[in-house]
Amino acid sequence: MHAAATLTAVRFAEDHLLGGEAFVFDWKSGPYMAFRREMAAKLEISEDQVKLIGSAKLGFSLNKDHLLRRFRRDCDLDLVVVRSELFDSAVLELRLRARELELAGEDDRRRLRRSRENVFSGYLRPDQLPLSISLMRDWFPRLAGPFASEPARSHPVRAWLFKSWEHAKLCYVEHHERIQPVLCQLLGIQEGT
Repeated sequence: MHAAATLTAVRFAEDHLLGGEAFVFDWKSGPYMAFRREMAAKLEISEDQVKLIGSAKLGFSLNKDHLLRRFRRDCDLDLVVVRSELFDSAVLELRLRARELELAGEDDRRRLRRSRENVFSGYLRPDQLPLSISLMRDWFPRLAGPFASEPARSHPVRAWLFKSWEHAKLCYVEHHERIQPVLCQLLGIQEGT
């Protein structure tokens, strides 16, 4: 937690969020790599295109709604997935179907608006994509299991699909810059120390 409050957002993102081992695997590289290989196989990507993030990675949450809450039984396993070609294909499908989705129900219109905003930031989220998009029908459901990894059997697995690692890093750096003053305050640490 101290590192989250004291390191620069870039350094924290590189070393702790997107780098290193994971809390849920007791900081051991073997089980974490096996988990990444399993998730990669489910998603038909390479293991270097998937990493764990969030409270399962750090042991505590950086979500502003429950900042510093410890990883618990009811927490998700959140993944960062980078697959540029898949991202591009999904964005093209959104673009080609935009008129149809704009004429659909309010839920699809809202999801299309959110997805357009997310595309600018270089990611797509399953909870914000229109339900009829193939990424929602064919790809994200692969994370429902079954899984060999014990943590994946015990916690729901969720993912964000990013255009590139640079997009992922920028997203998490910007988020961390927004919450870092609150982290310092909660931990009683003076900013910049």
